[in-house]
Amino acid sequence: MKDEKQIDNPHQIQDNIDLLLAGNPERIEMYRNDPMFFAGIQVLAPSYVPKDKFSDKTANSLTKCIVTWININGGIAERISSAGRMIDNTKVVSNVLGQKYRIGSFGYIPGTSRNGTADVSATFRNIHGQVVSWKIEVKIGKDKQSEAQKQYQQDTEKAGGVYTLARSFSEFIKDYKRLMESPST
Repeated sequence: MKDEKQIDNPHQIQDNIDLLLAGNPERIEMYRNDPMFFAGIQVLAPSYVPKDKFSDKTANSLTKCIVTWININGGIAERISSAGRMIDNTKVVSNVLGQKYRIGSFGYIPGTSRNGTADVSATFRNIHGQVVSWKIEVKIGKDKQSEAQKQYQQDTEKAGGVYTLARSFSEFIKDYKRLMESPST
């Protein structure tokens, strides 16, 4: 007798995703040690099932979901931060009365990445063994692509990569399945 579970219903994958995003600790805990929790994508060892709470309500949380999903399913993904950083050029000085003042200014060093860079960079092999280079731009609500992002999309696609927008985790999963199953990206 087999201990493995069989997936008879293709909608079970979406149900598993809904459970993950539902934030219901009792239901998630029920499935945490189930190696087929992410059924249909890849069998996972229980140690790879994320213990974090996930949501796709904000851009940061959706990005975290996407990066985690790709990494636990055999790919490699990372969040790309294109922001520069602030430099504190101030110092505290004292006058003759002992009063302290902050003098100087703050500076800004621009980021070194290209303008319009996607939020997530991912690479994985699809079921046909082909390497997929995928750039994902995360947009929530009425957020739209900038002109620099549109140019980056064109350049990525021209170079043979895949560029998609993700407005929700379920939209990301549809793109993931399409890329995973497509004989040519």
